[in-house]
Amino acid sequence: MLWRVTTSILILSLVLLVGCVGFHIIEKVDLLTSVYWTVATVTTVGYGDITPQTRTGMIFALLLMTFGVGAILYALTTFIEMMVEGHLREMMRMSMREREIKKMHGHIIVCGYGRIGHKVVEELLARGEKVVIIDNREEAFKGMYEPDTPFIVGDARKEEILERAGVRRAKGLITTLHEESDNLLVVLNAKDLNPNIRIVSRADDEEGRKHLLRAGAERVILPEILCGMRMARAMLHPGVCDFIDLSFSGEDVVIEEFKVSERSEVVGKTIRESGIREKAGAMIVALKRDDTLLTNPSADTRIQAGDSLIVIIGKEEIETLKGLLGS
Repeated sequence: MLWRVTTSILILSLVLLVGCVGFHIIEKVDLLTSVYWTVATVTTVGYGDITPQTRTGMIFALLLMTFGVGAILYALTTFIEMMVEGHLREMMRMSMREREIKKMHGHIIVCGYGRIGHKVVEELLARGEKVVIIDNREEAFKGMYEPDTPFIVGDARKEEILERAGVRRAKGLITTLHEESDNLLVVLNAKDLNPNIRIVSRADDEEGRKHLLRAGAERVILPEILCGMRMARAMLHPGVCDFIDLSFSGEDVVIEEFKVSERSEVVGKTIRESGIREKAGAMIVALKRDDTLLTNPSADTRIQAGDSLIVIIGKEEIETLKGLLGS
């Protein structure tokens, strides 16, 4: 398509140039008059007040009309075709994204694709999660981290946009919008459409955090406070920060949370009896039961169905641990 646009511009430019030079030489008129006659001829406007005075000039004008109109029609056809094709191509891409989203289950919706949202999506995709992004700025998706990731250009605060993102089938939603009131509205609408969806939201202060938790968000993150704490810990405990960075980098050792299934062979056994350390090389650093988080549980702690184990484990042993826990 690009070569056709270039060709049409070159042809039209050549016709105009030949017309200007031709009238200037044949009719012995100044350059301004020759330009005027050329444009009037090519655009089929007509001369009105002045016309070629010689037979040669008239014949030249007839030829110029024929080639000029053809060049203009070719250029217009090319530009219109380019615009229509581009529009149709974008409509087809949107239709494909919509169909892909309709097939998705257990995915995570990310509202807001700014600096924070960009990193959230990058991390989720690196962990193998299915993601749908919502942002009301079309330019936000230019040069995105993963161009095949389905996205919706729209207002995440509106229920119809959340519906298009498959909120009823999603397992989680993360909202990183700049305005706290916008995040609050997203949380309320998402919970209304899917009461079981897990929501993590961004907030600016402690007051906003309380409101978002009341609205239904399971976790609320305060980026500025979190960043300040991290910087202080990096100064006071650099080794701990290095270990955490390594654990969340997803390269060799990771910190993960695993749910214990009812069919798991470790149900009813103590941590020592489960053999999790010996068989999967995993170190249990915390055990979550209902709303209680038990850190550094003893080897005599008995594992129950529904418990969540937070472990430090090598990436290669993750599947082994999943098999033990039936997750």
